[in-house]
Amino acid sequence: QQALESERQKYRLQTSTLLDLQQLEDKYTQALLTQVDAATAFAIAVIELRRVSGTIVSPEGEKIEIDYKSLTGIPAELSKDEKGEPR
Repeated sequence: QQALESERQKYRLQTSTLLDLQQLEDKYTQALLTQVDAATAFAIAVIELRRVSGTIVSPEGEKIEIDYKSLTGIPAELSKDEKGEPR
């Protein structure tokens, strides 16, 4: 992002071309898309892990509550307390 801002400044100062700026903006956009793809793949993998391990929801009580951490966290990590000890 800093490189993009730097390139925009160079373009404003007319020390860079519009083509240079567009190419850098394209690279930045592709990097953002790659990051989103990786985050999506990770979320899908965690959900699949939770599905096959049977840990999508807690079996405790009648009330089923699903929060962000329980869907995105690795099941083994969720079964530990604040000190990292098993519950």
